[in-house]
Amino acid sequence: MRIVGKKILIKQTLTDEVSKGGIIMAGDQQTLPYGEVVEIGKEIEDRYFVPGDLVLFNELGAIPLGHIKKNHILVEPEDVLAVLDEEDLKNVSA
Repeated sequence: MRIVGKKILIKQTLTDEVSKGGIIMAGDQQTLPYGEVVEIGKEIEDRYFVPGDLVLFNELGAIPLGHIKKNHILVEPEDVLAVLDEEDLKNVSA
C-alpha cells in the first residue's frame, strides 16, 4: 500500500475497554486514541512528525482500514494532535 495525497497511515494502539478495576469504560472515557505513524503521503509539506513517531489523533476524521490492514487508519495531517514521548505514554495507559 502506498499512501497518496495528504494522508497519514497510522497503526492504532488499541486499549482495553475495561479498567484495571474491572469497570467497563464508556466511549468518551476510554484512553486517548494514539498510534505509530507508518507512512506519510508525499503531498504533506510540513513534517512535524515522521514514521515511527507515536501520535495522538482525532478519531472523528479517521478512516479505518480494518479489512485491508488490521488496526490501521488513515487521517488528515490536521487530525494529528500531538507527538507523544515516553513520559506521555505512561500517563495515557494509567
